Amino acid sequence: MWVESNSQFEAIRTYLKELDVIENVWIGLKRNSEASEFTWTNYQPLARSGYFREEVPRSSDPVCVVTDPTANFKWHSLHCGGPEVASFVCELPVPYWASKSNGCMTSMMEGMTVTFLPERPAIQLTKECSPGVSKNVTCKGNM
Repeated sequence: MWVESNSQFEAIRTYLKELDVIENVWIGLKRNSEASEFTWTNYQPLARSGYFREEVPRSSDPVCVVTDPTANFKWHSLHCGGPEVASFVCELPVPYWASKSNGCMTSMMEGMTVTFLPERPAIQLTKECSPGVSKNVTCKGNM
């Protein structure tokens, strides 16, 4: 996942609001040192920085960027590690079985099970398509 436009920022903010998120959520943006630039987990550089709620603090330690629900989901930078950056949001490609015209997933997340797999770390989405037949897709954390 990465944010390149206001519409992407708004989509993420709207999604987190709909989920009633009340804690910080890491968005996959990180800076390894004060001298380096912010990059996304896919190694793309940060193109726009107008989403921060404040100026990014100077730090030689790695800095991770979270959304802050108390500031209307503006971005906030924190030291990487610890519970403040433990939650994350990721973007999943639409799997083949969901994008087919007879795909079993709906446009809504109704009936979808979200499971956190701490041993990986990853999030797995599972949808029961019909009795005894389910499909899933996994989003692995990358920090």
